[in-house]
Amino acid sequence: MKKTLAILMSLVLILSIAACRAKKDADPAAPADTASANGVTVKVIAVHKTSDSNGNPIAAIELEFTNDNADPVSFLGVAQAVLFQDGIEMTASELFLENDFDWDSYYTEIKDGATISVFVPAPLKSDGPVEVKIDIMDYTKWKSVASTSIELPLAD
Repeated sequence: MKKTLAILMSLVLILSIAACRAKKDADPAAPADTASANGVTVKVIAVHKTSDSNGNPIAAIELEFTNDNADPVSFLGVAQAVLFQDGIEMTASELFLENDFDWDSYYTEIKDGATISVFVPAPLKSDGPVEVKIDIMDYTKWKSVASTSIELPLAD
């Protein structure tokens, strides 16, 4: 009886150590590609390399935007995207864009339960990866209520 109990306790100890080891080996540093709050969800899909109408290289950030609110909303009305490359924010006062992507999706209102692809343009500084930071905003308080940041390579 004592031997059986000792063997069972040893087995429980071995299994618990193995379980703890398995949890430790999981990848907790995997970057999140989705932000959700206030009934909207934004998922980063890809960073496409394209060019503007002058032939200058730009990034087209592809996002999946879902509205689960009762009221129609646009991406611009509830979220913002900040893009970085080589540690520097990618900004431009005006971009003249090719017709490869639905650039108007940034402003398009969608109803409850709808999902669209949203494209955000930014001038490229290099061929390196692009960090995409998404903030779901509460514009009544001018603060971010959810955010995510992920670095992605350029895709053609």
